[in-house]
Amino acid sequence: MPSSVNLGYCPWLAGSTWSDSIGRADIDSTTYGAQTLGGVLATGVGDMAVLAFSGMTIQVSPGTAIIPNGSGSGQYRVFNPTAASLTVSTAPSSPNSRIDLVCATVVDNGNSSSFSEVQIIAGTPATSPSAPALPTNSIALAQVFVGSSVVTINQGNITDERIWTAEAGGVIVCPNMASLQPGDTGTLGFDVTNNRYFMLTATGAKPFRAMPFVPAHVVGSAAASLTGVVGGSGALSTIVFGSQSMSASVTTDGATDLRITTHWAGMSMATPTPTLVQFGIFLDSTQIDLLEILIGTTSQTYPVAGNTSIYTTSAGAGDTPSAAAHTITWRALANQQSVSETVSVVAGSGQHAYMRVEPVMQ
Repeated sequence: MPSSVNLGYCPWLAGSTWSDSIGRADIDSTTYGAQTLGGVLATGVGDMAVLAFSGMTIQVSPGTAIIPNGSGSGQYRVFNPTAASLTVSTAPSSPNSRIDLVCATVVDNGNSSSFSEVQIIAGTPATSPSAPALPTNSIALAQVFVGSSVVTINQGNITDERIWTAEAGGVIVCPNMASLQPGDTGTLGFDVTNNRYFMLTATGAKPFRAMPFVPAHVVGSAAASLTGVVGGSGALSTIVFGSQSMSASVTTDGATDLRITTHWAGMSMATPTPTLVQFGIFLDSTQIDLLEILIGTTSQTYPVAGNTSIYTTSAGAGDTPSAAAHTITWRALANQQSVSETVSVVAGSGQHAYMRVEPVMQ
């Protein structure tokens, strides 16, 4: 076995022979790998926007774009240094119209005859026209609606079709969120209009977040009834406020702890009788916390103060959830001394009860 392998020509060295394969390897491996999406690099100067110019002439503004290789091998980088003027073909006669496609295209012949271009592909005239198909090794820049017998293309006839991209490992600068394409999960972007970051997924843009999971929040707006158990213990049951069960599901990574917050407005009984109300938090089927409150001795309704409980799982308690989907439930039991009396956990409009499950961020 050799102790070293020569990787060949270094692109930054003079005096060696440049070849197509060396150029492709340089661009693919260092700047625009196969994970980079095709699109326009937003610089704020032109960005290959298609603009009406004069009569049937349009212009493609200066800019740089990344164009997917139809063979799946990396990407192409193309640069339009100045405004490029293109002439739209003569308009069809009535009653037909046409939709033309403006695109940036790479013609790859595998040798020095290869080139890149911006071009107009004329659509087929029809009473209800459709845009022509995008050629291989191309990205769309705009669609141009060519009405019956028109002699001038106005900006209102041009529909922007640009999508945005960034170099491998870069952040997509996005002037227009509506122009985003679905992307590789984890690709980051910046929304210039709203001054915020986002991330791309296979189904489109999502809010940028660093949390391991989205917090779960369930809200009750109607009172929950707890049936009393007399003279003994019983199983805690999931609290249901109206039709809202206090249950939430999250998927954890095995290292992140949970902060579980519960809140209720108060408790009431028709006829006060000493009752020990137990509120429990369950991780799947395991009870991880228990709060006990004695009511029914002096008052029917207890105030809001003190009716918020926060529990945090921890390695010390041995209840950090494993990497899996978990269900957290808020359960309760009214344990009474003699007479079974229904206990109401108060909730309503303007005095919601809720349970929130969120990751503990270090």
